[in-house]
Order: sequence, then C-alpha cells, then structure tokens
Amino acid sequence: MEDESKQNITRTDFLQDKKVDQVFAKIDYLLRSGVHIQYDYPLPGELFRFIERNFDSLTLYYQELFMVKLEKGGANLGATSISILKKEVAAKFLSIIGST
Repeated sequence: MEDESKQNITRTDFLQDKKVDQVFAKIDYLLRSGVHIQYDYPLPGELFRFIERNFDSLTLYYQELFMVKLEKGGANLGATSISILKKEVAAKFLSIIGST
C-alpha cells in the first residue's frame, strides 16, 4: 500500500520548508545548469538535505512545470546525487523560449 502522506503532496509543498528562502534559488539554478547536487557538494549537505526533505514535492514541481525528471543516483548516502538530465533541461527550455 502506498504511503498515505505521499498521496497529498503537491508541487508547492517545498515552499513551506523553513530553509526555502536561503537555498531554493541556488538549488534551482544548479539543477537547471546540469549540476549534480551531492551530500557534500556544492555546500556541506545544506542543499542536499533540503532536496531530500522535499524530494516528492520538488519532483512534482519540475515534472509539472518543466516536464523534466528529478533523479536520484548512487548506492549510499555519501554517493547519492540529485540532478536533472542536462540535455533534457536544455531542450525543454529552448523549446519554451522559442515558442514565445
């Protein structure tokens, strides 16, 4: 059975996180630039922890607004990275810019 708490998650829930004002703009910029955010890079865990806490909401945000997938990779916490495929992002943003 699916976790009931995940059923009510929306793409904007991450905006309620107390750290959103401090880290989201940087996270968004890095992800759109193709950077893989890891536990200890680019800052000692701060960005990574925010994404981990809000992963389901952020996944919906990027999927519904930009039609790109937020992905987790790595075998363990120290090696885990979170990213958007750079080619996919570039193609989506170029198509958005080209259609305006």
